[in-house]
Amino acid sequence: MAETWKRALDSYVYPVDLRQFAHAEEYPGWFQHRLALGNRDETMQFEQHFREHARSALAPWLEVVLWKMYSQGGRRDYRTQCIAEQLESSNVSAGELWEACRQYVNGPSRQTFDGFRRLFHFGSEAIAIVATFPAFMAPDRFPMVDSKVAQWTRRNAAAHNDADPRGPQLVPPQVGHLTMRHWPFVESWTEWCRHTARKLAALTQAEWRARDVEMAVFSACPTVELEPLTA
Repeated sequence: MAETWKRALDSYVYPVDLRQFAHAEEYPGWFQHRLALGNRDETMQFEQHFREHARSALAPWLEVVLWKMYSQGGRRDYRTQCIAEQLESSNVSAGELWEACRQYVNGPSRQTFDGFRRLFHFGSEAIAIVATFPAFMAPDRFPMVDSKVAQWTRRNAAAHNDADPRGPQLVPPQVGHLTMRHWPFVESWTEWCRHTARKLAALTQAEWRARDVEMAVFSACPTVELEPLTA
């Protein structure tokens, strides 16, 4: 019953070469990771690298921004450097970011997420980049959010909700750039990924994290159908 999910996770690829960052020389010792395959194992190693160093240095946070935006060409360099300059100008430390992210992870709510988000001083209420950090800090409990999974949810929420009506129900997001107005989607997506991870772990006798469910959805988009799982 979970075969399409397992195949989707096994086929996950997101190759990234952080060494290509245009401003890498400004951060000696950082931006050295090359995820040549970009598969689950390499990505988990990169997540672990973040957890080991993000409490004491800003560079790992910027590495994650570049990783997240890697597919966006030159915009990834510009956006990463803009965030670096915003953090520097506002004197936000790595410790402050870690503590604010930890507060959200330990007590997830709109308020704790927005408190964390505001440390980045974004010009809008954009959430996709910010939501990446809880997923790296606690991937067993938090998935990432982006336009791809939002589109998947809009297309597939009804079928998956109907298959497990007593489980967490996906709230399809409104069309548009993901912002704080999409918070009901973020909450439902997080709970649904956790619930689905537990079902997949039981069905496959393998480890499934909330992040893995999101990876499988990312990998399946837009052509592979992931079968709805009953309770």
